[in-house]
Amino acid sequence: MVRRSEIRERAERYYLQNGSLADIHFIPQISLEASFSDAIYLLFLEYGEQAAEKIARQWIKRNIPYISQQRILYGCVRDEFREILDTPNDRIHKIKHLIQALNETRHKAVQVILCRKKKVIQVNMSVEELCNPKGYYFIRGCSQKDRATLERMFGKTAEFRIEDIQSVSYGGIVLYENVASRNAA
Repeated sequence: MVRRSEIRERAERYYLQNGSLADIHFIPQISLEASFSDAIYLLFLEYGEQAAEKIARQWIKRNIPYISQQRILYGCVRDEFREILDTPNDRIHKIKHLIQALNETRHKAVQVILCRKKKVIQVNMSVEELCNPKGYYFIRGCSQKDRATLERMFGKTAEFRIEDIQSVSYGGIVLYENVASRNAA
């Protein structure tokens, strides 16, 4: 049983790694240790190709349900990946642009402007904390004043999402800006 969330996560992982549809396919791995008995090994030495073909056939017969499951799973991941590519306003695109912008900078900390329900706050965050492929963030190392403001805006856990990030900058240079929030303003 595979949940849609697992399929979505795999598709997002491929997208964040700059994968393509062609990269998403199932490649079965045959365990030769389990298939090579002493008799098969002797046959392999004398009749290499026929023995290898026999091992492969036996492995396929034993693993048809597994192969079918994996082919279906990878087909679903491919469909989800295609959906991500066809939806330009998908949140994963924002996450990818943010991570790319942060990977291009050599700075350890950046200023982040967060906006939720027309309330705006600026906090300092480490680049490492922002390079999160899930798009959920939690500020660990911030001042007590910022923490109190964050807790008022985002709840006791002070978690926020990629949609809450309005911009990320360092020394006045904007590294990332949420286009949707800029157009709404």
